[in-house]
Amino acid sequence: MGKKASSTRYTREFKLETVKMFEGSGMTVKELSERTGIPMYLCYRWIGEYRDNPGGAFPGTGKRVRGTPEQEEIYRLRKQLEEITEERDILKKLHAIFSRELQQQSGSE
Repeated sequence: MGKKASSTRYTREFKLETVKMFEGSGMTVKELSERTGIPMYLCYRWIGEYRDNPGGAFPGTGKRVRGTPEQEEIYRLRKQLEEITEERDILKKLHAIFSRELQQQSGSE
């Protein structure tokens, strides 16, 4: 029987501290990994996420961080566009299917 791998969860504060320790030190990611015991791939991910969005990095538990009213409106509109696009694509497929069936029926008569 194999052991089930346990996943370690790190707090937002811990991630921020780790990235800030790296940013100001001049050490390599490998050195950071060795000092903290955090796998290199996670160090790279955290550093990249922090550099891409310092204020919104590491929101935690997969929940979206709320933004300004304008950002919330953009988010809402993007979700709506995504849903409507999906509905349109479904309708296009249905239209093609029914059109083909009608052509087959009128051709066989």
